[in-house]
This record gives sequence, structure tokens and C-alpha cells, in this order.
Amino acid sequence: MDLDAYEPFIKAMARRYAASPSEIDDCAQVGRIHAWNALERNPVDPGPYVRKAIKYGIIQKIQYDTRRIRNPTGGFTSYNSPISDDDDRTLENLVGKERLPTGREFVDSVKDELRQKYGRNFLKGLEEERYSKVIVQKIIRTVIEDVEQIPFEEIPEVVDQNFFIERGMINFLIKFYSNSPYMAVNDAYQKRILPWEWSRVPQRYWQGPFRMKRASDALEWFANKKEINCIEDCGKIIKKDFAEEGLGGMLRILFRDSTFAALKILYPELRPWNMKHAPNNTYDNEQNRIDALNDYLIFNNVIPLHNLSPEETYDQIGLSKFLTKKSVMDFGLCTLLNKYDRSVYKMFVENFPEQILPWTIKNAKAVWKEKPRETAIKSMKWLFEDYLQLEEEELPQYVSQKLFRRLRFSGIMTKKEVGFRDSPFEAVNAVYPNVYSLDDFRRGRKTVIFNLEERTVA
Repeated sequence: MDLDAYEPFIKAMARRYAASPSEIDDCAQVGRIHAWNALERNPVDPGPYVRKAIKYGIIQKIQYDTRRIRNPTGGFTSYNSPISDDDDRTLENLVGKERLPTGREFVDSVKDELRQKYGRNFLKGLEEERYSKVIVQKIIRTVIEDVEQIPFEEIPEVVDQNFFIERGMINFLIKFYSNSPYMAVNDAYQKRILPWEWSRVPQRYWQGPFRMKRASDALEWFANKKEINCIEDCGKIIKKDFAEEGLGGMLRILFRDSTFAALKILYPELRPWNMKHAPNNTYDNEQNRIDALNDYLIFNNVIPLHNLSPEETYDQIGLSKFLTKKSVMDFGLCTLLNKYDRSVYKMFVENFPEQILPWTIKNAKAVWKEKPRETAIKSMKWLFEDYLQLEEEELPQYVSQKLFRRLRFSGIMTKKEVGFRDSPFEAVNAVYPNVYSLDDFRRGRKTVIFNLEERTVA
């Protein structure tokens, strides 16, 4: 037997559960004993079997030492404490002092003692006892804590109907708890284990008249567990998070698998686009699209666009700076962006057709690629006539490279495919062909007045 091969695992388990150096040594020694005993049984696959024995032995020692110092949570050591404040009998008084090594043997001894006291139909006699439920609670907790020594946090995974059947406790379960392991353990532990912490919640728990109250309680617990403290925190939650915390059934039955619908119980102001994944069909509704984009703008300190003119929209200088594909996706609008082939410009221009022009924001590459010069001429005409509203004699006076830079048009001026060559004259001449001469745009020269209607010198 190669006990040394398990020494690293023994030390790791000892360090994991012990609280001091001396306790680590004691736990390690217990682990070695359990490993030796397990290897003597000559298992077919010794590795998992021996490691389980080591872990079980160390946990058993820690629990035994803890019980010697204080009673377990709940206020009693189940086997030898009084049944209640009004009855000083203990479970030991009812079933005897013998400590048996298995749950089945212990329960059988309990039954034998109860038969001696109440006769063959001992369950009926026990039911008539003044504190019958408390006695049953103590039997259940004694089997779980003292006999099987199951850690509290593992109870929902271990204690099921088969647990009661294998230990001969099924008749207690049927008589006092309608054959429900959840009801039995919930009663024995004063509701300290929540329904959704079990592998399966009680039947029809998420149905009936109290379903929404139960869901609300579960969601408050879930929010605390996941550190959801505000609407922004909801954006990190996905369906898998509910399933991992035992609330997958609730999500499916009450909220049709919608994390948004569930969290809206906690935050009525929550909107679909606050979530990591918006519910299906959210953006089929035009108003939802507008609201989502306006929320995105407000988040970036820009006023909503739907009531603005194209000129007022262009005044929102920050728009062209922050409006990128990444910022849209980071805000949670990935689903909406996908509806527009992941084009930020297409998404905005289709939802704000009266506000957004090809030069209002960045990311309009497709428009400029298709008709670069035609689009540039339209942009200059809009700039001169709509945005600046320049009079005919003012054009040579105001249009300059400095103006284009200040108004964020220098990029258009320098595009090779446009052909303006960063020349104010070329830009104006493209809009109003043969109306002005290059000399009109030489600074220091007296401005010549033109009549744009007649296209002749005044």
C-alpha cells in the first residue's frame, strides 16, 4: 500500500479545514488513518475512494471537536437535549443511550423504543404526544448531524427521498410531512434552508396564489447574493446566473426565461436595453428603439435627438466623439446594432432620419464610399446655407480653412476622392460653379459681391 502517495492530499485537506498548526497536524494524522483503512479494503479504483475517506475523516474530526465546544446552530445537540422548554425529556430518554454507526441502525433502534412505548402502531402513539413534531425533528437532525455527520451546506444535495428510504425513515416522512423531504428538513432546521437551494424546489412551489410573493423573496435573496445594488448592475446578469442559484425553474415558469422580466420586479424603471441581452422582439417596436438610443445619448451627456433639427443635432459636438460601435455595445445595444448590420450610422439615420446627415456623425463610410464628391458637395451646401446661413456676399469673407477646422469639416476638405484639396475656393466652387474666382478667397482682397440667383457679378 502506497500511503505516501496520498500525503500531499492529506496535508492539503488538513490545511483546508483546520484552524491552527497543531490542528493541522491532528487532522493530517486522522487523514492518514482513514487512508490506511481505505487502502486495506483493497478497492478496485483506490484513488477516488481513498481521497473521499481522507476528506470524510478530517471533516468528521472537525465537526466532533466543534460539538465539544458548543452546540450546533439551532440551539440543541439533538440527541441529548430537552425536547422543549416545557418537557425536559431528551431523545436519549425515548430511544436509549446506545450510539449506532449507521443511520439505518439508529432509526431501527428509535423504532424499537417507540414500539415498546406506544405499541405496534407507534406512529399513531407518537402523533398523540404533546411535542410529537419536535421529537421527529430531533430524530431527523440526529440522523443528519450526529450519525451521518453531513455538513449543513451539503444537506440540500444529500437529503432527498432516497435518503429517508435508505435509513428506514420513510414512514416518518409520509406521516408527518406528506412525503416531502423539503418539508421535513425545513421543519427540522427552522426554515434555514431556502426552497431554491435544493436540487428541486417543492412541487408547484412557483405556482398558486403565493407564487409572485415567493418570487419577490427569491429575487431579493438573488440580488443580495449577486451584489445587484442598482439598475446598472442588472446588465451583468444572464440566464445562467439564475440556474446556478436554483432559480432556473422560477425564471422559466413565471418569467418565460426572461431575466429582464424577473429583475423588473426589483427595479420597475429597468428597461430592456439595461440588460446584457435584451428580450426577443424588444426592438421590433419603434418607440423602444427611440427610447433605447435616447437613453444611450443621455448616458453620454447628449440631449435626445427626436425633436431637434439637423442643425441642432450637429451642435451636439460630443456626438461625433463618443458615438462608436464599441460604446454602443458597451451600453447594451448589441442586439439593436445587429438589426442594422452593425452599422452605427445606419442605426441612427433610420431612427432619426430628420436629424442625422452623413456628416453629422462618424461611421458613415458606406455613404462616402459610394458617392464621395456628391456627398461632399451636399455637405458644403448644407453648411453654407442651412447651418451658417451665410449671405451671398459673406461667403468669401467667412469661408476659410480655419472655419472648416472649427466646424469639424476639415476631414471632408482633405479627402482625395472628394477633390477639394483643402481649398476653401474649391469647396465653394463645387457648390456654386463659376460664381467666384480664386482671387475672391485671397485674404486681404476686397470682397466681390455676387448674386447667387443670377450667377452674375453685381
